[in-house]
Amino acid sequence: MESLGNEMLKYCGGLPLAITVLGGLLAAKHTQEEWDDVHRHVKSYLNVQEGLQFNKDKVLALSYNELPCHLKPCFLYLGHFPEDFEISTKELVRMWMAEGFIQKFQHQRGREDTMEDVGERYLRELVQRCMVLVGKISSLGRIKTCRIHDLMRDFCVSKAQEENFLQITNIRSMEESEAHIGKIRRLAINVESDDDYLKVKGIKFNEHPYLRNLTTIPDGLRFVTTLQELKFKSMPKTFKDRVDKGGEDFCKVPTRAFPCISTL
Repeated sequence: MESLGNEMLKYCGGLPLAITVLGGLLAAKHTQEEWDDVHRHVKSYLNVQEGLQFNKDKVLALSYNELPCHLKPCFLYLGHFPEDFEISTKELVRMWMAEGFIQKFQHQRGREDTMEDVGERYLRELVQRCMVLVGKISSLGRIKTCRIHDLMRDFCVSKAQEENFLQITNIRSMEESEAHIGKIRRLAINVESDDDYLKVKGIKFNEHPYLRNLTTIPDGLRFVTTLQELKFKSMPKTFKDRVDKGGEDFCKVPTRAFPCISTL
């Protein structure tokens, strides 16, 4: 097994992240047969040949493809967060729950884990596979915060867009390529000013029936009829002032106008 491990290390091109990710993949394999399978898979997947340039994305893609089905959407969701952002475990798990990524687990003796417990277990699995980095740890040894390596995040964002899971864009790119949103289910629009919010208002969201999650809220939100989750991360100053003064208008949002929404 040691010789196989050393040979597979050569496929990583000396990139620390690739070595770490491959180590996380092998850590989940406990027999010689499993290591042989990984070795054959790695060699075939990376198309290892003499003189070919190393492709780090293929190593990261291999680690993603080896994820169990229940962990893939959890990993792709991390693309929402900026580079080097310290992610709160509690908030992340709640987001996974709102998206429906977490399924309750029942032990043989009949005791049922809470969805929060299951979510934390999902996160630990991603950490063990070296796809997520631990930030802060509580006195009880639980993960309080986590983050994702910048190269891993680049892959995550690219893969999320490829699978129509998530697209991250800014208002200028959105205006230029709105027609390319296609079947994207989650859209994150980065805005930097109140003017950007005014531009977002003109986007025809009703032409994108697959959209389920929007992280920047335009005045034209009433046209989104398939949205399932709504969370305010930022808002124009004028709207914030109204909320600070009591938020009566905010409290009167007619949620019945959004029949698919499940979280506000």
